[in-house]
Amino acid sequence: MMLVPIAIVLFAASGLAALFIASPRWSSAVGAGGAVAGAVAGLFAAFGCLLSGAAWRLDLAWSLPIGRLCLQMDALSAFFVAATLFLCGLAAVYARDLTRESLWEAFFARRTYATNGPRIVLDFRTASTLMGGEQQACVGSRIRFSVFTVPDGLLDRVELVRGGEAVQTVFSGRNQVPEFRAEFEHTVAPGSRPYYVRVYQTDGGAAWSSPIWVTGV
Repeated sequence: MMLVPIAIVLFAASGLAALFIASPRWSSAVGAGGAVAGAVAGLFAAFGCLLSGAAWRLDLAWSLPIGRLCLQMDALSAFFVAATLFLCGLAAVYARDLTRESLWEAFFARRTYATNGPRIVLDFRTASTLMGGEQQACVGSRIRFSVFTVPDGLLDRVELVRGGEAVQTVFSGRNQVPEFRAEFEHTVAPGSRPYYVRVYQTDGGAAWSSPIWVTGV
């Protein structure tokens, strides 16, 4: 069952190597290839543990005072490992171009969103601020948010979320639409509050934008 440490090494090594490879094409190839190879190795290890029902354990000597390094997988943990590697999500970033400098700039600016697997396109902004940014507005005024999405299936609804609570919802009628636009308005409250959108499809697919932090002054 050495496939478990092999999978870990593949994930770590390919990710680190991709950071230092100058060529964008080779960097993408090494990162993606290592991720696929690591996932395949991990899936074989997880399914082997599930089918055999036998737990796997590896103890390695550790010279530091913290003791030892131990890796273990039983049937329960193998189930979650298989689900994590097989049903992986996706992350997207809004960058000016496909260069390492532009990607890092976009990451630090938080111009990103995530999905639980479907290739959903999502754009969330105000008149002056893209997702991930910060904006000030007068307390009691109305701020308008714009949402644009290209679903990867039947679109169910789009929610505007403030501080973890859905404050407005737009339903699409569960239609197969090539793209969908919506606008939300909300009253600005004192203090700084994050607003973001959630997009849901009827098949369980979903996407979440980075928030826009709105500060009421």
